[in-house]
Order: sequence, then C-alpha cells, then structure tokens
Amino acid sequence: MNSRGIAEPSSSDSAVNTRKVSAFLVLAFGISWTAAAMLYISGIEYGGITSTVLVVVFFMWAPAIAAIGVQLRYGDPIRRDTGFVRG
Repeated sequence: MNSRGIAEPSSSDSAVNTRKVSAFLVLAFGISWTAAAMLYISGIEYGGITSTVLVVVFFMWAPAIAAIGVQLRYGDPIRRDTGFVRG
C-alpha cells in the first residue's frame, strides 16, 4: 500500500510477456495483411458486397484467431486468458 492507502500491483502482476505480445501482433497483422494481399491479387474491388464480407471475415477475426493461436502455442488456458468466459 502506498501513503494514500491504495494497494499497488506487485511486480509479478504488472509484468508483460513481450514474447506473447510480439507473437500476437505478428500473427494478427500477418493474417490481416495476407488477406489484404489476396484480395488485391484476386482483383476484388473494394466497396462492393464481396469485399465487405471478406474484410469482415478476415480482418475482424484476425485478432481473435491470433489470440487463440498464441495461447495454444504457449500452452496457456484459452478461455480464461482471452476473456471468453461468463461472469
């Protein structure tokens, strides 16, 4: 506790696993930019219904897929650590 009576987090609680964060960022951006490259190569015009659906599927789900992939890679529980729990 500090002088105001507020509990401060311990150093182990506030430590950030930079390897997991880096892996998440590389995977999330990799999925998104690979999808963007595939859309560009395939010649799909942006602004149409097809491109909108593909962008939603690939770009919006990329962080979730990356989070699950990183959790599986490091052997951590998926539901608890990614926030997919009730309550």
